Amino acid sequence: MAKEEKILCGCLGIGYTVSQKDGMWYAHMCGYSYIPVFGSFCESKREALEWAAASMGLPYKEYMQIRQKYSIK
Repeated sequence: MAKEEKILCGCLGIGYTVSQKDGMWYAHMCGYSYIPVFGSFCESKREALEWAAASMGLPYKEYMQIRQKYSIK
């Protein structure tokens, strides 16, 4: 599966994204916001996005380029 497909399929429950709860950001698999990536709770959204990128085995910069390409907020 291509890297772009991993992010694109994220909306279908395969990739990783971030959410906010009680003022803290965390990474989780798409579709499973109730199961955070262990250790991913952060005060900034950027840190949580870095966790999501690492969970997919991508560098942060590449992860963000793919998210921007497919307009994933």
